[in-house]
Amino acid sequence: MKKIAIISADFNRRYTKALEDGAMEELQKAGYEKEQIIKVLVPGAFELPLVAKHLILNKKADGVLCYGVVIKGETDHYDYVCQAATEGCLKVGLETLKPVMFGVLTVNNHKQVHDRIWGKKGNKGSEVAKALLQTFEAMDR
Repeated sequence: MKKIAIISADFNRRYTKALEDGAMEELQKAGYEKEQIIKVLVPGAFELPLVAKHLILNKKADGVLCYGVVIKGETDHYDYVCQAATEGCLKVGLETLKPVMFGVLTVNNHKQVHDRIWGKKGNKGSEVAKALLQTFEAMDR
């Protein structure tokens, strides 16, 4: 089995922890042991791509799950953080040819976060972990 890194933003930690928990549940269902999964905490969503690339280049991870929650505020900061995290994760995956999955919730309010973690839409952390496993399978074919 492959080594997986779960990188989570400390900002909005209550939410990112719940996304992580969803991922862990999904990975354990797929047969992954805790020793095959490394967890790393970063300050916010902006730092996710840098740490993802570091872990891949140093052969600590074959694939990365990036989790964060960015809630729109009154300034443009939201736009810059969302764009940097999105483009950064994509770029790392393309440059390293390793899956870097984008599990950053970019939402307008706390209700939208709640719906995407504990609501009828299911846990997005779990969905992103499933997508990583499917991507591994596709790349192995």
